[in-house]
Amino acid sequence: MTRSRRANVIALGNENPAWPDIDKAYANEAWQLLLRSLANEGYHCRAFTFFDDISFLEEFDPREWLVLNWGEEWAGEAWSDAEVAARIERYGFAYTGSPPDVLRFTQSRARVKERLRAAGLPTLPWRTCAHPADARRLRHPPSLLIPPAAAGWPTASPPRTRSPASTAPTTPGRHSRRGASQHRAGPPG
Repeated sequence: MTRSRRANVIALGNENPAWPDIDKAYANEAWQLLLRSLANEGYHCRAFTFFDDISFLEEFDPREWLVLNWGEEWAGEAWSDAEVAARIERYGFAYTGSPPDVLRFTQSRARVKERLRAAGLPTLPWRTCAHPADARRLRHPPSLLIPPAAAGWPTASPPRTRSPASTAPTTPGRHSRRGASQHRAGPPG
């Protein structure tokens, strides 16, 4: 027997107040697209953005809601998406994305390449460089892993133009008593 009812979805994303405005705009554009898509597919969706608190999840029954996890960082700490997943797990929810241990492991491309080689899978030669000048000294540069900040590259997203489809059928964000911004996808109802 198949279920005809769509899942209840908690869309969970993060926003860091320290992000540059262009990053906030880009993140919001993608977030609104996600919410519109869920509404268009008929999902009952509650949407929240957070910085360092997801305790609002206590108000939901994990047996009745799935968390669509778009949380990329916890409290402004880079590469802390594993912490977000771990916190969702503590509330007992099923969620989209990888579990915390996988997220932690895959944060090191070097470790992933070593694991692939150990499993007999070919990978391109590589070297980690702390600075772009290190790569220029190589005669035949291999595939390089250069941390963007070490390379002096900007961390802001490039400017994007808004398409007509980027207007969102969501109610304006409201802050709950715990400080999370809450949005409702789809038509009021």
